[in-house]
Amino acid sequence: MPGSDFYLHEKGDYDTFYSEIKSYLNRLGFDYYDFNLCRPAFSMEDKDYSDDNHLNINGIQKFSNYFCNLFTGKVSEEDMFYSSYKEKIDAQEDKIYGLLIIKAENAKSFKIYPVKNNVSESDITYDVAVKHNGIEEVLAQNSPDTVYNYPEQTSGKLYIKSYIRGALCNSVSVSYAAF
Repeated sequence: MPGSDFYLHEKGDYDTFYSEIKSYLNRLGFDYYDFNLCRPAFSMEDKDYSDDNHLNINGIQKFSNYFCNLFTGKVSEEDMFYSSYKEKIDAQEDKIYGLLIIKAENAKSFKIYPVKNNVSESDITYDVAVKHNGIEEVLAQNSPDTVYNYPEQTSGKLYIKSYIRGALCNSVSVSYAAF
C-alpha cells in the first residue's frame, strides 16, 4: 500500500530502499510494483489517509481501482509509475508535506521542521499562535522563523499554519505544556 509523502520523506533516502527491494525481488524472479511512485493521475492525496501512513476508506477504494487497472492491463507500468522517488519529487510543484513540531529539552520552546520537497526554506513562512486559559496569543504572523518560545508556565494548544510564497500549505494544532 502506498504511504504518504510526509511519511516517506521523513524516513530519508527512499530510493535506496526501493532499489534494494526491487533488486532482491527481481533476483528471486518476482516483479515489484511500488505504488509510492505513482504519477499524479494515480497518486493518493492527503485526504486519502487517516493518518500519515494508513489509507482511509476513500483511499482504499482509489488504491484498489489503480491496482486492478494495472494488473488487468488497462494502464501500463510506464504510464502509472515514475522510475524513482526522486523523479516523483522533482516533478511536483513546491510542497510542504507536513510539519514536525519538536519541543526543546527545557520545555520552554519548540522548533518547526517542515517536511518538504525541493521548496527553499526561504520561501516558507509561518503563522504561530497559542491558546491557553481561554486566551489566544499570536506569537508570529508571516514569519520565516522556526524557533519559538511558549508562554511561560502555561498549557494549551499550539496552532501553526505554513505558507509557501504566501499560499497556505498546511495547518497543524498540538497540545503543549510549558514550564
